[in-house]
Amino acid sequence: MNAEALVRKLQSFRSKNLGLLVDTNLLLFYFIGGFRRGLIRSFSRTSEFSEADFLLLAQIIYHFNQRITTTSHILTEVSNFLSRHREPERSALLKFVGDSIKAWNEERPAAKQLARFDYFPKFGLTDTGIVDVSKNSCLVLTNEWPLSGFLAKRNIAVLHFQELQTLCLAA
Repeated sequence: MNAEALVRKLQSFRSKNLGLLVDTNLLLFYFIGGFRRGLIRSFSRTSEFSEADFLLLAQIIYHFNQRITTTSHILTEVSNFLSRHREPERSALLKFVGDSIKAWNEERPAAKQLARFDYFPKFGLTDTGIVDVSKNSCLVLTNEWPLSGFLAKRNIAVLHFQELQTLCLAA
């Protein structure tokens, strides 16, 4: 996908009034970078990313502003990963997350309902929830190729973060 195609794709999402649902790893990265960019490289789950990647992600999230959707499952995973951090930063990080999500739409798909989908064994609880919640209402931003491909095959709006990174490097 080239830069023009990406711009057209983002405009089409905007014209459809889709919200943005950010997958767990990218949302964790967003909170780490938003709290303190210096933690990006030292936090094990975000060390693959750069400050430039954070600025790109933050710009996309900002673009969707008040139309951010998440799930209780995503937030639980993010909280669990952040809880492994040492104090006093751990509490400050979790407060930052709490303050950040106040205006977001949180969906709570029931685990027992998600477990009924035939793709649940492949994707697990969180990603099955992403598939369920995102149908016709959200653009999913992920860095997981299997999930990205699965969503695309079901005509669910999806962007893979690596595509965006590649475009930024080429620009």
